[in-house]
Amino acid sequence: MKYLRAYKFLAITLTIATTIISVNIALAGNDFVWGELRVDLFDVVYALDYRVLLAANGKPSNGYPDYTSGWLGIHLAQFNGQLYSAQFSQVGLLTKSNGISWFVYAEPGVTCLRGQPAWGTRGCQGSLNDLVQIGSWHSVELVTYNQGFWIARVYESNGTAHDVAKIWSNSLTIYRAGSVTEEAYAVDQDPHLTAAFYHWHPQYLKGGVGWQEWPKSDGNNSFIYVTDLNGQNSFCPQAYGANPNYGNDERAWYAGTGGATMRLAFISGSSSLSAFNSSTLEGCVSDNPPNNPAPDRFARAGAYAAGLLAEKKA
Repeated sequence: MKYLRAYKFLAITLTIATTIISVNIALAGNDFVWGELRVDLFDVVYALDYRVLLAANGKPSNGYPDYTSGWLGIHLAQFNGQLYSAQFSQVGLLTKSNGISWFVYAEPGVTCLRGQPAWGTRGCQGSLNDLVQIGSWHSVELVTYNQGFWIARVYESNGTAHDVAKIWSNSLTIYRAGSVTEEAYAVDQDPHLTAAFYHWHPQYLKGGVGWQEWPKSDGNNSFIYVTDLNGQNSFCPQAYGANPNYGNDERAWYAGTGGATMRLAFISGSSSLSAFNSSTLEGCVSDNPPNNPAPDRFARAGAYAAGLLAEKKA
């Protein structure tokens, strides 16, 4: 059985259930610091163009080929419990001990316009330091012009845009969105690799107006949380967390190694970061974060876990 990057289900997870799978003889797992973005408003759902600014401020010092990543992900279909049914698609920055690269993964399948095919027919990855560097800001974008496919776009630090992949979905609607930091590994113990990603101003494009800031939370539809997929529940709050209000900006945050808080306001004061083991619905924090996502969000994780397991076994 081959090691497929578990983080490709990142945004598919409203919450991600505890999952353990075998990879050769070892185990595989993922940790996430997850920024959930609202998709309950018409202008957002049908915007057709989404972007976020990301920066990697470091890389793992060991553990190759395991990695950490920061990315923008969307669902292009409604998840129905079947493998790949959500048409999850993502673009972002990926760091390994040997450097940084951009990457694309999309369940509908891709055609690489740059870089090399990765993860079968569903991904592309740039060579080390192609377009992106550690310590620099880079926009990543997912857009469609109603031509029967989506485009994954990566920007150099000077703002020059590059179309790096076509995503073969004709969807004109998104059903879920997130800006996420992740660790993915294929060993029997979570190595807690260095993850150091900044997320700045998720945006959507409104026709005739221009780029718009992602809507603030209403307390139910936008929040950040932390979870692991290995069942060890060992990383919070010691290994990963988040620092909100980067540069005194409520739409910017750090997520990764050394993050100081396990609960925070995300874009407004009515959403939260929480750490939890979704198999038990128990959080890592001793008190309840304000407006913590309702338990039914956690309960729905089971279907996603089943899909994740099936995908990893494919």
